[in-house]
Amino acid sequence: MTSSLDLLLVDASPPARYALRLLLQRHGMRVRTAESAERALELIRTGAPDAVLAASVLPGRNGLELLELLKADRATAQIPLVICCPDSHWPLAHTVLQRGALAVLRRDRLKQEIPGVLAQIESALAATPKPEPAPEPASAPAPTSEPAARTHRFGALSRIWQRWRRQWHPRTLGVVFVGVGVMLLDLILHRA
Repeated sequence: MTSSLDLLLVDASPPARYALRLLLQRHGMRVRTAESAERALELIRTGAPDAVLAASVLPGRNGLELLELLKADRATAQIPLVICCPDSHWPLAHTVLQRGALAVLRRDRLKQEIPGVLAQIESALAATPKPEPAPEPASAPAPTSEPAARTHRFGALSRIWQRWRRQWHPRTLGVVFVGVGVMLLDLILHRA
């Protein structure tokens, strides 16, 4: 490796994060870590890494959802993302590559594949044109309008709704409501 890359490592497992961070640092990489996709997005907003290496399974949003979020945003679309999957039989490996992941790294062959993946990251970064700095505005930006503030609030509500919807599928809710109804009916009948 000719240069030290700034990598963001996203994995829910503290032992896996630690082991992979040490392995990457042995290859000369600077490594920041995050335990979830949400935390990774926060870190990316504070300072974009050269590349992201994310586990396929994460709490909240998974690695594929993180990939889609990064690719959907113009500011982060050029950041190479590598998905770390359990083994070579992971069923979504082809899907993540089609959706823009740079590579799929297999946990069962981590030590053998890391040098090749790091070389792919460097090649991708070398081929990516550097963004030109935005010209400074002549005057101060206008104050935020009320509709923009409302959009921001609704954006937070939308994220909460999406998380709730993922966790409580409609069929699950139906089962819960039926279960609660049966319990209430049982209480009413036994008390009468």
